[in-house]
Amino acid sequence: MVDIDLDMTALIERGDILELGFRASVERLHDEVAFLEDDALLLAVKDAPLPEKRPRMIHFLPDLSEEPEDVEQRLEVLRSTFPHVWIHGGCPEWEQKHGVLEHVDSRALFTSRREPGDVPEVATITYDQETPVEGILADLHALAHRRRLVGVILLPAGVGDQVLSPATTWGSRDMALLSAARIVLPRVHVRASWGALGWKLAQAAIAFGVDEVAGWGLEERLAYGTRFRPACTVEHEEAEAGIKESGRIPRELSRCDWAC
Repeated sequence: MVDIDLDMTALIERGDILELGFRASVERLHDEVAFLEDDALLLAVKDAPLPEKRPRMIHFLPDLSEEPEDVEQRLEVLRSTFPHVWIHGGCPEWEQKHGVLEHVDSRALFTSRREPGDVPEVATITYDQETPVEGILADLHALAHRRRLVGVILLPAGVGDQVLSPATTWGSRDMALLSAARIVLPRVHVRASWGALGWKLAQAAIAFGVDEVAGWGLEERLAYGTRFRPACTVEHEEAEAGIKESGRIPRELSRCDWAC
């Protein structure tokens, strides 16, 4: 494992995304790519009105001002209004104060040190151009030991190219790290966020081991707060056509643990 990590570190640092992409493609278990267009997702934040259209998935974000009973009441409203819709939820700061969020179908994981739960987990790793590659690989290996992990999202510190700063990354680093996630976590869904990367870069990421693409959801809101706006929004037809264009089979995403 050490020799493999040293090799991957060298490939990532010199930007050899073709070799990394090839290795990631070898690790793919299937030809499907799941997608969740922006208007199919309900990001359920405090005081937000409920949509008339039934969402395909709900991302639930507790507010720091909410007590557990308030959160439970909001969840009950969502369950009764949209029965059988998958609810993915979490907030590190809220859970640090009140404990693990309960009664959701899957949880957002922002640290591999959190105690394992009994529902599927989706992990997020954030990075910038100066983040040590060794640290990212160590985080990926730590996630490999979590038995309920079903997905991982890698998010750059800056959204798209709208904020120019030392934290801004460029496409080669993004593709290299997505490939590394596929190589280290071959049985876990790897998602590219068009909300952060933009649609064309997220589409290109499919060639680098990605098997999920989606827009601005819970993980992006937790990573960026309200400081940034999505790099773009994508509708159903565009997402489906883009996946077909990449040579893969599109599949509508409606739960975090969709079968391979």
